[in-house]
Formats: sequence, C-alpha cells, structure tokens
Amino acid sequence: SAFLIGWLFRKEIRARIPFAKKVGPAGVEFQDSPQPTTTGGPESLTRLPPSVPSKLQEFEGLPRTELMAEIEKNLLNSVRLVDSDKQVGLLVRALAQSRLEAVFERGYAFIFGSQVLGLRTLRDRGGEASLEEGKEFFENTKKEHLEFYAKSTFLEWFSYLSNNGFAVLRDEKIVITSLGKEFLLYLELKGLPSKSW
Repeated sequence: SAFLIGWLFRKEIRARIPFAKKVGPAGVEFQDSPQPTTTGGPESLTRLPPSVPSKLQEFEGLPRTELMAEIEKNLLNSVRLVDSDKQVGLLVRALAQSRLEAVFERGYAFIFGSQVLGLRTLRDRGGEASLEEGKEFFENTKKEHLEFYAKSTFLEWFSYLSNNGFAVLRDEKIVITSLGKEFLLYLELKGLPSKSW
C-alpha cells in the first residue's frame, strides 16, 4: 500500500524531497512549495524516472474499479520518490506485505482467543510442545469454557491452526510455523483485541 511505501523509504523520500514535512505510516505529507522551474535539460525536476509510467497501464483480464485506480495513482506517486533501481523491489515488497496482511486478516476473523493463546504459548516455549502438553492445554481451556467446548476435541480445536498454516503436528509434537509467528507479530503490531474462548 502507499503508506507502506512511504514508511519503508521515509529516509530516501525525505532526502530527495526537501519539502516533505512528515513521512510515516500514514504516508507522506508535503508543505507548500513553489513549482520547480525547468530548463528542459537532463536535470529537470519534473522528468520522471524511465521505469515509472506516467499514466495507469491496462492489463487484459484485470478490470479496474474507480477506487483501485485511485490506489494505483497513489502508489505510482510514491514510487516516483525513490531511486529507479529500487522501484520494482519496493512494489514487490508492498505486494508481499499486502498478501500477508490479507492472510492474517482472514485468520483473525475466525480464530478463537484460546487458539491465539495456544500459539503464543508455543512461541514463548521455543516454538514447540508435546502432543500431550497440547491436549492438556486444550482440556484446561475446555474447563474454563465448558458450555462452548462441550462437544469439541483437541484435534477439532487444533485444526483451525493447522488448516491456516499457523502450526503443525509433527512426530507427536506441535510446532509453530513461521507464518504462525508472523501472525502473532501482526496481531501485536496492530494492537488487535483478544477474543473470547
């Protein structure tokens, strides 16, 4: 997203654009400045890097909504503020970030608080626990929320974590994955509230 580009490359943007007033997670804020005068020479401030298109490109099979067009324009404007050799890498980074965030948002939408706590417990214990320890954790959770988990088993409870790739069952051990660790980091950085059960 545009705010990610502004945040990741805030130093480069500030160095290249002296009238950038603030660069942070919310994006880039500019102070009023006179329009640059150009001589038409190669040092013209209005000349765009050759790798950045001056208008939105069309791609067959990829329709664009009005809102998507606005986001694309913001991204292009942000990309133009960094050196040309970093532009593709910057866009790839932003795409990777947005895809991960989409996975995490879906995961958070349906996960139970006890499953988040289970992941945190795994992480804090070095990343793994025995199957018996996992079952014991679930049984203690079940006692606290007996009405909700009355007909549930440990494997049913654990299946949400495994199906989303947050943890795996391997050789009688429960192991948190890299995706699971980053999911917890995402929740913490976003300050998302804990859930019930």
